Amino acid sequence: MANTISKSKLEYLAKMFSRAQNKIYENYVITSIYSKVNNYELRPVTQQIVYKEGEKKYYLLDLYFPEINYGVEIDEPAHKRPEYSENDIKRASDILNAIDCKEEHVEIDESYDLESVNKQIDEIVKDIKNKIDSLPTPLKWESNESLKDKAFNRKRICVEDNIGYKNFSEIWNRIKGEDPEKKHRRCYYKTKLLPGGYHLWVPKLTIEVNGKRIGDPKWTNVMNDKMDTIEEYSDKRTEKLIIGPVSDGEIRVVFMQTRNEFNSRIVEFVGVFQHIENKDAETAVYKRIAKEYTW
Repeated sequence: MANTISKSKLEYLAKMFSRAQNKIYENYVITSIYSKVNNYELRPVTQQIVYKEGEKKYYLLDLYFPEINYGVEIDEPAHKRPEYSENDIKRASDILNAIDCKEEHVEIDESYDLESVNKQIDEIVKDIKNKIDSLPTPLKWESNESLKDKAFNRKRICVEDNIGYKNFSEIWNRIKGEDPEKKHRRCYYKTKLLPGGYHLWVPKLTIEVNGKRIGDPKWTNVMNDKMDTIEEYSDKRTEKLIIGPVSDGEIRVVFMQTRNEFNSRIVEFVGVFQHIENKDAETAVYKRIAKEYTW
């Protein structure tokens, strides 16, 4: 098991750091920070989407450590931090995983040399180590499968868990205690319910990239910037579908189908949502009422 975990860590780190391979200063800084921290229980994320609510803008953050909610931005010569509108986001999970955190900056321009850059790096490394030391429990890199097992065993799933699930079948079977191999080729049961009397809903998030729609070919499922409202409606470009009847006040435990940082299909819990209105005959609106589901 230890070798398997170590191998998966190596693969993750190699893929994550390779995302900055065409930016020479950024690559040097982020790899230097991680190697100097020298803690392989700390999980790095590069090119993390950051959403600034006050500015209502998306940014790409060069380096982020989710366990300590710590970000690093490298300001290179003539560097302009890219801004993204919702339509420019390339991966659906970027939107769902957008975070807000305090950022430290490493300044690099024509007047800086290796010593001055390393001095900035050392200050950040010291700060990261202090944050790790102040954690209530020792830092531990856990696999997605381990985190998932913990969530199902404790019978509580939270948005902050940041866990990837496989599909509707896995979620339904584990929560309901049914045969784990049983297949459910659907994203929603109209009559069957989860504990608590809630519906399970695993829709595909719809986004637009360069005018091209990505998501379910028949249904559109869009979320607002805060990820607390979902609008669901049929795609009029295909066969006209009728949503109803959606009972007023219906509650759904929602896992959204997206893509992870390596562009692999993944399913993420986004909260418990309640139907609040039908905007028209084909559009249902759901509002998040909880960030966790317990059964």
